[in-house]
Amino acid sequence: MVLLSAAYVALAVVLTRLGSPEGLDGFTVFYLLLVLAWCIGAWLRSTRIAEAERRRAVAEATRAAERTRIARELHDVVTHHVTAMVVQAVAARYASRIRPAEQDQDGGALTPRELEVLRLIADGLSNSEIAATLVISQETVKTYVSRILTKLDLRDRVQAVVYAYRRGLVT
Repeated sequence: MVLLSAAYVALAVVLTRLGSPEGLDGFTVFYLLLVLAWCIGAWLRSTRIAEAERRRAVAEATRAAERTRIARELHDVVTHHVTAMVVQAVAARYASRIRPAEQDQDGGALTPRELEVLRLIADGLSNSEIAATLVISQETVKTYVSRILTKLDLRDRVQAVVYAYRRGLVT
């Protein structure tokens, strides 16, 4: 840039001495406009490069966040299915030892839909899987599970599974 500027100054001086009608002031104004245009172009290029870099960083962060979300969901799904398989395996191992009890007042207190939900819990399904199976919302499933646990005076889903096997609701 310095070399080109020096060459332009030399050219302007030579042209002025040779009698150019433009004069040294004209050459100077042209040179300053040229430098201004070059500076604006350089600024635009650096702005565009910075914006492209920012977009690449945002895209990478978005990809990383999506990969993390997918990994968490896969972990949750795998954990749930492994847990369900373990519960079913343990329940199946002890199912032969558990003798079905007679239907008592507690079992009769459940509605047909609650019994259906209890059977699905005993099969190891999650709330979302029960919701999909029965075509109801997850909130409705949570309400059914809560009612079942309350009516049968159970602490958690594991006790509900044991209850279902003892009552012969699942085989």
